[in-house]
Amino acid sequence: MTTGVYNLTRLELILYSHFFTQISNGTNSSSSLRFTNPSRDSSSRGSVGFFADDGTPLPLSINGNSAQSSFEFTIPPLGSIELVTDGLGGPVAGSVQLFVDRPVGGVVQAAFPDLGSTGVGESQLMDGFLVPVMVDLARGMDTGITIMNGGAETALKLTLRTTEGNEIEATEIDLSANAHRSGLVHEFFPGIVEFTGTLAVEGGLIAGTVMQLGPDAGAFSTSPVIPMGPPPAGDTLYFAHVTGGDNSGTSIILINPLPGRAKGNLAFFDDDGNDLEIDLIGFGPVSSVPFDIASAGSAVFTTSGRGAFVDGSARALLNEGHVGGVLRFSIPAVGSAGSGPSRPWHAFISPVKRSEEAELTTLVALHNTGSATTLNLTLRDANGTAISRGITSLRLMAHGHIARTIEELFPRAVTTEFHGALTVTVEGGTVAAMVLQLGNAPGEVLVLPITPLY
Repeated sequence: MTTGVYNLTRLELILYSHFFTQISNGTNSSSSLRFTNPSRDSSSRGSVGFFADDGTPLPLSINGNSAQSSFEFTIPPLGSIELVTDGLGGPVAGSVQLFVDRPVGGVVQAAFPDLGSTGVGESQLMDGFLVPVMVDLARGMDTGITIMNGGAETALKLTLRTTEGNEIEATEIDLSANAHRSGLVHEFFPGIVEFTGTLAVEGGLIAGTVMQLGPDAGAFSTSPVIPMGPPPAGDTLYFAHVTGGDNSGTSIILINPLPGRAKGNLAFFDDDGNDLEIDLIGFGPVSSVPFDIASAGSAVFTTSGRGAFVDGSARALLNEGHVGGVLRFSIPAVGSAGSGPSRPWHAFISPVKRSEEAELTTLVALHNTGSATTLNLTLRDANGTAISRGITSLRLMAHGHIARTIEELFPRAVTTEFHGALTVTVEGGTVAAMVLQLGNAPGEVLVLPITPLY
């Protein structure tokens, strides 16, 4: 079990913990918690606990039940659940801790006061992390962080650095055990009005999420932080879906978390796995661009949005050192979203939803990391059972890419009002993946979690 200070019962059942740095409720604004069970043959049982900003238990009403600070649940094999707060009363905010006998995948769709609604993925506990910072207050751009303390009371050091890794300013904040703190960069550093670089947070056992605000409606997204230290695996970062042209845009932000420089190339691929020429701000039309990043520094690559629409995938290929990455993208009339790079998956599960009444659907983007392979996709109800006509196979070219909605993937299945999960298995290879829930109004884009099957 992950170390920390917790308020728990039935410890003998707990083997895994999951942390989500933001949940909010009240003033007719609710949060939705969506979890999937990646086990093929065993149910996942556990409890979800809510903690207020000061670290004390936070009672919430879930799915119409009386307000409590923790709820027990069971998810069947390959099944899914959704827990929704009631939205009543005055505004409250905090964090979520999940304790289960088997690992699950999850996301919290939370409302941030005065900012909007977005998805908050799972955060790992770590000693310190880095986040990309883009502040231009005159243009309505700002970066924020939300931090959850998973250990004892601590003082955290926050350090701003330029894209070349040079320290600009530092400050400290105190955080109690289980406490939660959100803030914008210009609030932590009042003299900052225009800045691009990184922010380091260190000094305790913490989890974090990055928030990026833009000037337009729906231009608010979250993404994971980058741990200080070596990345978990591999010398290649995979980004399963990138777009350019027709006023859409993608930004890939690379950060060097280690001493020494990080050098390599960012390469783009089309649906057939060939080089994709895409227009990058400051570089023009390119299919590959080099990077050379100082320790604690960063590099930003943004598509221009000019010309005809193109989409594909990208990889950061390392020749020296290591990098972490963040992907941010904007969709005209819908808004912005962010994620980290994708791991190469042999098999995975993700929650999916479609509603003709609410005018929302789920987009599945896949990028083949190796030679040509076959993918088997299954649409499952909340109990984990494959639905009628909800099974299909796809052939993906070497290094190829595909992005389709669930109604395009399963045209014969009844998905007019569907809430469940998608499982994908790869025959003899791996794929990178991104799963997006898309609505038809600003702010209605949500990055959904991807969890390996076992």
